[in-house]
Amino acid sequence: MAAAMGWTPSSSSSSSASTRPRVCRCRSASPALLLLSLARARTGDALSAAVAAIEERPIPWPTYDWPAFQNWDCVGVNGVLDWDALYYNDEAAWARGEVGFEYPEFVQHVLHSQPERMSQECPLGFLYYVVLDTYRLFTTGGGDEEDMAQAAWNLRRCLSTYPFFVVTSARWATFEALHYFSPMHEPRSQSALDLSSCVGVQGSSGIDWTQLREAAEVWGQEQLVGFEPGEGLSKEHTMLIQNAAQLIWKDRDGGVGAQEECPFGFIFICATQVLASSIRRTGAMETWARALDSILAELPFFSVAGSKWPTLQLLAMQAAVSKGRTMKSLGGFQADVHRWGTAHPTFKRFRGYGDLRLWAEELAPFGRDKDGWSIAGQLASVDMESWYLTMKNEEPKLGKLRPVFASALEAVYQAVRSATLAHNRECGHSGITKEACEKRGCTWDPDFAENPDSGVPFCLKPRPKRKVVGVSFVWGERWATLVPGFVAWMTKLDFQCILVAMGEACRKACETAVQVFGTGGSSVSCWDPFRGSRGGDPEQGSILQRHAMVHLLLHLGFDVIAFDFDTFWFSNPRVRFEELADETEADVMMTRHLDADCFNMGLLYIRSSSQSAEWYSRYLEWLHQHPYEREQRGVNSLLGFTDQAISFPPKNMPKLKIGVLDDHNEFSSSRGGWLGDWSKLRFFHWVNPVNTVTHWSEIKFTDIEAMYDCALHHSTFGELARQGPAAFPRIVANADATSLWAPIRDLMNSLTVKAAPTRQVCW
Repeated sequence: MAAAMGWTPSSSSSSSASTRPRVCRCRSASPALLLLSLARARTGDALSAAVAAIEERPIPWPTYDWPAFQNWDCVGVNGVLDWDALYYNDEAAWARGEVGFEYPEFVQHVLHSQPERMSQECPLGFLYYVVLDTYRLFTTGGGDEEDMAQAAWNLRRCLSTYPFFVVTSARWATFEALHYFSPMHEPRSQSALDLSSCVGVQGSSGIDWTQLREAAEVWGQEQLVGFEPGEGLSKEHTMLIQNAAQLIWKDRDGGVGAQEECPFGFIFICATQVLASSIRRTGAMETWARALDSILAELPFFSVAGSKWPTLQLLAMQAAVSKGRTMKSLGGFQADVHRWGTAHPTFKRFRGYGDLRLWAEELAPFGRDKDGWSIAGQLASVDMESWYLTMKNEEPKLGKLRPVFASALEAVYQAVRSATLAHNRECGHSGITKEACEKRGCTWDPDFAENPDSGVPFCLKPRPKRKVVGVSFVWGERWATLVPGFVAWMTKLDFQCILVAMGEACRKACETAVQVFGTGGSSVSCWDPFRGSRGGDPEQGSILQRHAMVHLLLHLGFDVIAFDFDTFWFSNPRVRFEELADETEADVMMTRHLDADCFNMGLLYIRSSSQSAEWYSRYLEWLHQHPYEREQRGVNSLLGFTDQAISFPPKNMPKLKIGVLDDHNEFSSSRGGWLGDWSKLRFFHWVNPVNTVTHWSEIKFTDIEAMYDCALHHSTFGELARQGPAAFPRIVANADATSLWAPIRDLMNSLTVKAAPTRQVCW
């Protein structure tokens, strides 16, 4: 999709977030303000009077400092209005192909009778309805010039309160509506149109604004056609926009000159670069974003719409980038993504503010501050049994629990119960000897000879000294069919794991599979934060929920192994991770792609401490606040593992020591392949290749399904009973050509390479 946008800034286009953007020096005497009176509605001259009236009223610039985990989408908020019901009513209209920018009369009544309560309850929902109500006033002529002036100023003030990317990332279709209504505005005359289009203007910036305006119009139209990446776009128009942006970026004086030569052209360039950088190299976005916010605070949206530069269209497109929403007013934008559906690599990155269903005080039950993080560090040293008793005693102090939080805690409790039940620890068979026990890789209990009736098995599976729990996540009907196999195999490996199983299909599959093993019998517990959600997709999922569970576990004192669902474990990794962390003194360990020098989020081990809890909390706050950002890019940047830059990086991040896992053989993936040493193999991840084919999702699904079918066969269980719980890689590697295990050995061998490729720098 970045290719479809036509340009992505180079990796050198990073900047400090601590200063005002160098490309913007808006002043009260800027020529931009001379154009305010040019905006005009086709419904009459009243809007021009409104623009003139608001010109003298100051509008503040937006702030970037907001409370953590703000619920901008107002999910679950039902006070003066039922915000979920209102949104899902709009969503249903969009799904039917309708424009959908209508609203009930009772909303209008509340908007005018209780505006303060409405804005406090749902600030961005309020902003959305202010937009719709303002245009209702303009189109119906339902007020005099003073009413229009007040409505226009109120909307300007509301818009400038928030960074544009917060408005575009929320579920409310604010900029989509502004784009839809923009044809209402036009300059008063042809000369005014020429002035706003900067016809014939060339100055110190070196930009030919006439050419750029023509290119902008064609380029904007092409974005809505729905081409596949690299198809249909005019390279000439793309290069004109790219060159103009580079002239502004490289030269401070050129940037100031461009702003004064052609304010509306300048804001269009800012919008193109914001969109391009948010899709790929987000480190370049912040400077452009701050410039865009500052100018939007000074130029009324009427004049931006009336200038005929497609700026509002670009901001509406920006709104679709992180949410993945299709709207009639945006034509075929992102059609290449939607044609693939859930198989597109971008699909799982779509998310919204409201996806995070746990509140801040639930994500960190003992506080998201120095004291709370200190408690997390203290809990990290507490053993499983003592932790369970402590939490059961402390839980009443947390007050009445919301169902979503109570179910999250129950998933943690279930993992603890599974780890502490004696019969789940048994390794071996009746009459096993000490020598046979140790040969299986298990531990002989020296106390058994003195107390043979204690009920504790005398041949024990290896267990970590610390509390280590796995976390994976899945959603979608197709992947739900793999959930029972996952539950059964994790239980066979005795790998305590919380599966964030989102949506009806995956949740039911998980819960049913767990019930098969009886109380405490399964190593897996299920959590669906979307259970009971109103409206929307019943199979809804979000990557934020994996992070929510990891965040909670770290703040409860657990070490976490977080991994993607399109993976396979050949043995229980908990003791191995603890050994590696002890050897390297690492707080965080991750694996890379064999062909790339950056961490992959498909596998993450993080050891609980006050520092790691604080680090992860600041990371998740940043990830939640910037839905266009990628989780993997953020981790690489904030851990300092790569030189990748991100936008608006959080301050005061604790320093964590990082460890790099062996991706040659032990923790390997399909991206770049693996070197084929079965004696080391523990984990495999089906990562999207560099050039992802449309049926890649089906390929990896079939491969993983075959892995579970083989691993859960009764013949495999027999061999594991004979050779030990960690013997599966050896069983497969040594199998003869006619055996049950030969096909998956051939599958894994087909993914090997003779030598590790040169690692490429990650973008």
